[in-house]
Amino acid sequence: MTWWQIVAQAAIIASILIVGVAVGSYFNGKHIKAGIKEVKALIGEVKDLIGEVKELIASEAKATKEILDRMDQRHDERHREVVELISKISTHS
Repeated sequence: MTWWQIVAQAAIIASILIVGVAVGSYFNGKHIKAGIKEVKALIGEVKDLIGEVKELIASEAKATKEILDRMDQRHDERHREVVELISKISTHS
């Protein structure tokens, strides 16, 4: 075999390998693109869920504040009643 024949055979083998790599890369790229689309869809769903959780937290915070405000109001009323009762008791003594 002459060196030209060896070079020609190497070129043919290299061409076949390049075609194989190109085809493999094409299909791998398709899978990567599909995976990226799925990941983007999942990120969108997660963002939606985060928005819902934020709304729930805000709602719970508002409800908790209302409860605490009512508790403060009741406390003030009870404290006033106790002070009045003590002042009545102390004036009658």
